[in-house]
Amino acid sequence: MEKRAQAAMEFLMTYGWAILAAIIAIGVLAYFGVFSPSNLVSDQYNLASPFSVIAGSLNTTDLTLDIRNGRGETVTIKTISVPGCNTTNSFTTQIADGDHQVFTIACNPALNSGDILRADVTVTFNTTSSSVDQTTGGTIVARVR
Repeated sequence: MEKRAQAAMEFLMTYGWAILAAIIAIGVLAYFGVFSPSNLVSDQYNLASPFSVIAGSLNTTDLTLDIRNGRGETVTIKTISVPGCNTTNSFTTQIADGDHQVFTIACNPALNSGDILRADVTVTFNTTSSSVDQTTGGTIVARVR
């Protein structure tokens, strides 16, 4: 009976060491960021109607957005505010219906390369048919390159 008990105990100890080694390996991988979902997320640049972002890029000093107008009439972009860049940039750029324009928004202070910017964007604009300022929003999730 004692031999069977000793064999069972050795069996459990062997599996115990194997499980402990697996837990340590998973812990090391998690510590070094292998399981970090931020490594798997692609850059996302979204604006609400009437605009859409064709392309975007983010580096340490500025954010560049290629914005398309889907309003049905010419709009004038007045400001683009990006709190994650701690800035509001003023513009007087007109975009005809269906056209697009590239906007560069300065980030001050400079961002750190490799960080991820998560920010709500606010665009203030008016149309050719009305001088009343209108706003629309959007979100940006992008890695600083």
